[in-house]
Amino acid sequence: MAAYDPQGCWKCTALRLADIPFKVVDAHAAGLVDELPTHGARELPLVTTSTGEG
Repeated sequence: MAAYDPQGCWKCTALRLADIPFKVVDAHAAGLVDELPTHGARELPLVTTSTGEG
């Protein structure tokens, strides 16, 4: 599972409280901000599963 830009993220907090492991990806540093809308993402933070489902 990956979370993109979790600063102050309620989704990331919920994952932590549920003890669900996840990897943080900085969408800005990774150059993904412009690419995310082409995959249907409309907001950050974006949480996806290991299969790519969001």
